Amino acid sequence: MAEERDLGAMAREIVDANLFMMLATADSDGRPWASPVYFSPADYREFFWISEPGARHSRSIAARRPPAAHRLYRATATGHFVLDPAGHPDGSAGDHRAPVDL
Repeated sequence: MAEERDLGAMAREIVDANLFMMLATADSDGRPWASPVYFSPADYREFFWISEPGARHSRSIAARRPPAAHRLYRATATGHFVLDPAGHPDGSAGDHRAPVDL
């Protein structure tokens, strides 16, 4: 259990230390697109950013919006994960995505 708390602290430090997050979206044809956006977190669950509706990631998020110069977006995290620096629990090599509670 102590290890999970350490990983949670690591995840909080990552969010607290960054001004930009990578936003990955897919358009209606399934083509992926990733772009950095300046963000503001709220309780490690909600992430807010402002973007032009014409930006590729904004068009992928919603096809029909009223005209506006900029729009405020919100993403709500349903789970948090970090790459566990201790490795996979079974001892195998490679990255291991570990769930954390924030």
